[in-house]
This record gives sequence, C-alpha cells and structure tokens, in this order.
Amino acid sequence: MHLLPSKQLPAHYKPRCPAVKSGSPDSYPAYPHNLPAEYRIQYLDQSGFPTRQQSWFLPLAATCSSQGYTVYTCQKCGSSYTDSYVAPQHDYGKYLCIYCDKPDPTMDPYYSLMAWIEKHQAYTNENGEYVWVYRSGNAEYKVTCNNMGSRYIVEYNGKEEFLNFCFYNDADFVDSYYHLGEIPGRAILSKETITIPSLPLFNGYPTEYGNFKYSFSNRLDDTFSVIQRELLSPLGLNLHMFGFKLL
Repeated sequence: MHLLPSKQLPAHYKPRCPAVKSGSPDSYPAYPHNLPAEYRIQYLDQSGFPTRQQSWFLPLAATCSSQGYTVYTCQKCGSSYTDSYVAPQHDYGKYLCIYCDKPDPTMDPYYSLMAWIEKHQAYTNENGEYVWVYRSGNAEYKVTCNNMGSRYIVEYNGKEEFLNFCFYNDADFVDSYYHLGEIPGRAILSKETITIPSLPLFNGYPTEYGNFKYSFSNRLDDTFSVIQRELLSPLGLNLHMFGFKLL
C-alpha cells in the first residue's frame, strides 16, 4: 500500500486499520468533524485500487515560537501520528507578523515601524499622529510618526533640558533643536555622518556657547542610544535601516 501523493508512511504506522474487516462496506465518519473532502487521504492497494481505509489529516501551522506539523488520524480506529514538521517561523501580513507583531524585515522600515507604533501606541496626538513613549526616572523619550510613516519626530524631556529632532524617509539630514535651561541651540546634521559620540560634528559650533556643545552632543548620543535599545532592537530594527549610515 502507498499514500497519494508520493509520501511514505512512517514505519511505526500500521498500514491496515485493525477496525476494518475485509469486505466491510462501512463508510467512515469524518475525523476531525467537518473537515472538508480535500483533507482526505485515500490509500491504494498494490494494484492501484482504493482500499476502504482512509485517513484524515489536520495541518497545524508553524508560529514564531512553535513548529508546525500535520496530524494524520484514521477515521475508523482513531490511530494517529504526526509528520511534516515545519520549523518555527514568522507569518507576515502587510508590515507585521500576525503572531508577534515584529516588523517584516523585507519592507521599508519607515512604514513597518509606523504600523507597529500605530498598533502599540501610547496615544494619538491632536494631529492624528502616533506616539511611542519611554520614561526613565524624570526623563521622557518620545517618538512621533505621521500616519504615512514618512516623518519621525524624536524628543527628550528632562530637568532643564529639551531635545527635539526629526528625520524623513526622503531626506538625508536631521534637523535638531536643543535647550539647556534658557540657552537654545540648533544643528542640522547629515544622516551619513552622525555617529556616537557625535561631539566631532559640533567642532564648528560658536565658541561663545562655552560647554553647550558638550551637553548638546551628549544628549543627542543618549537619545539615539535609548531609541535603538528600547524601541528598535526588540523589533529587529536598527537606525542604520533608517539611513543613519554610521549608527
């Protein structure tokens, strides 16, 4: 006896059902209940004619944390075995895995991250934009993206300190604003040259600002690091994917 299509039965599976007697005209009830006909497997004898023994199989899909497999069960005696194992794997919808919500690495990360923040947002602001928030002590970090995923605004709010910078999917610069107490500052930086530490990028900053550039660069470094560690890394993303060549 053999199984159609070309699939061999495991050695431990009995090819003939002990509940079926030779010449029995019995028909077999579906198992599991209400499985459609396309799930039925018909065994053939050595001459190629159908036998009265049939099995039903139930495919169980793999998920992110568990393997998939197929359960084969005889309709008549209930004897069963599992086979056709599939390794654990993500099943991506449009942008996210349908099981764990991790972004699809083959998609544009700007849109994948937007889809994740939309689903797991802390709140939506008055402009209908999606906001992710992380707090550490008295400090608050926020990432806000528009509902098209094309622009991201990153903010840091701390004691007497405020940092705000934004970047776009179609632009190669980062426009950053920093306030230390009553002192404001601005720096327009290239995605391709931003690195940690970022202090060398502030070498041309006006000397009258004194140590301001050190605080500015340190806060920029810290904010990039927090966003990478707390938001992007758990999702399998990184700043390099967003155009930051050296991060």
